[in-house]
Amino acid sequence: DELTAHQMRADVLVGQYDCWKAGPRSAADLKEAATHLDRAVALCPAPVGKAALAGDAASCRSAAGAM
Repeated sequence: DELTAHQMRADVLVGQYDCWKAGPRSAADLKEAATHLDRAVALCPAPVGKAALAGDAASCRSAAGAM
């Protein structure tokens, strides 16, 4: 249960990096990414980091809801 592990899992689920050649992401992928980002928020010691991660989680949920 480590911050960087949850961040990386979320990045993979979102298809964050072009070099991974990820196809379109499903709503389920984005919701799972948001869950991992929520866990990263809980583990992050820095308030600025928490805010950024929480914003990313909200973006994932918004994108999933729009599908």
